[in-house]
Amino acid sequence: MKKGLLIIALLLLVAQVGYAQIQVFYLPDSGFLRVTGEVVMEPTTTTLSFLVFPTAQITEFWADDLIDYSMQRGAHGTMVTFALSQARRQTLSFSYEGFLEPRSTEATLGPNQVWFPELSFPIQTPTITIQLPPIWEFKAENILEISEQDSFQLVKWQAGHNRYPTFQVTNTTIAVGEEVESLEEIAF
Repeated sequence: MKKGLLIIALLLLVAQVGYAQIQVFYLPDSGFLRVTGEVVMEPTTTTLSFLVFPTAQITEFWADDLIDYSMQRGAHGTMVTFALSQARRQTLSFSYEGFLEPRSTEATLGPNQVWFPELSFPIQTPTITIQLPPIWEFKAENILEISEQDSFQLVKWQAGHNRYPTFQVTNTTIAVGEEVESLEEIAF
């Protein structure tokens, strides 16, 4: 009997732990970035917000108790403010896409690019899966798995606890520091 109660208690505890899954599609050559996420949040207030890069287009936004949301664009980012009918544990789903500065040799994405949402509320450390062209080498701490799918590589990783997710990609076909004058130079 005690063993059964202990198992039930453990299952309830595991069910209470929040999760954060983020999928990223990034094409450094063009700067195109698409971020899709689902996080469990435990807000203490009914008015919340998050900030993403300035040119981001919000393509999906939903919370269990969502009443309303608004967006405000500025030079430093796009602020999404939203209201909930109640401050309780619930799931937030979002998706946004747009263009960052294109890179041909290497790129670092971190807090200066606001590629990952700066949230006004805490979430569990997210598991991030990033999809990149295979010619780009991914560098970050806490890489969990690298695999291939179709003509892309998938990198699953976790950012450090309570730190903004930052990673670097390097084009393996162009030496870092090598300047490419034009497309004609590549062809000849």
